[in-house]
Amino acid sequence: MNALWKFRIIYWTGALVLLTGIFTSFTGGVSTAFMLATMSLPSALWGSWASMEILNKKKPWFYWIYNGLGVLWLSYVGAIAGYWFLFELDPERFPSVLVNPMFALFWTGALVFAQITIERKKFTEGLAEVFIEFTSQRKPVRVALNKILYVESRDTFTLLHMEGLSYTTTRSIKDWSEVLEGFIRTHRSMLVNPAHVESHSSSQVVLHTGVQLPISRTYKEHVNSFFSSAD
Repeated sequence: MNALWKFRIIYWTGALVLLTGIFTSFTGGVSTAFMLATMSLPSALWGSWASMEILNKKKPWFYWIYNGLGVLWLSYVGAIAGYWFLFELDPERFPSVLVNPMFALFWTGALVFAQITIERKKFTEGLAEVFIEFTSQRKPVRVALNKILYVESRDTFTLLHMEGLSYTTTRSIKDWSEVLEGFIRTHRSMLVNPAHVESHSSSQVVLHTGVQLPISRTYKEHVNSFFSSAD
């Protein structure tokens, strides 16, 4: 697991504790507040994922409206679940602030803004400024280094994979290994960006997109040594 995903786990665990403390003032009990925070947290996780997608892919402004509606919908689902399971459909015990849209947007927005700000400063600021240029199907292409997931060799050509698209190039994987500093060779036909590796074993690495890439016996020791030092 790389440093970015470790940070996200720690950050959202801390957010859960913070929400529990806030909700305790509404509910009067830590256990109830913890359960309510657990039911409410998915709205912030959605907001985090959607916000990063909008920013990274430079989506139009109205996508932020969709994001806000998704946050509110999940907040209300969490509130309804709490109303049903924790407060036993008793309106006098149920804190009405939980269905206040301004309150939901405020706390989710604050958590998401803090997360994205920290991530951009600590994990992607330097890498995001690095771009590479190459030719794909006779057209010039310029991409940010941190957007590349992995490079795959297909005998006479290579594929440079990003989220949602791939570029065909005539560069050999050996040439790419010299250009893409910091990437790690896991197989004679695979060159991987370790920043996108979510987990790994002795036989494969798994990217945050769910893609599984093999580790050959030739590179097994090198890959394990690399991630052991990173951990």
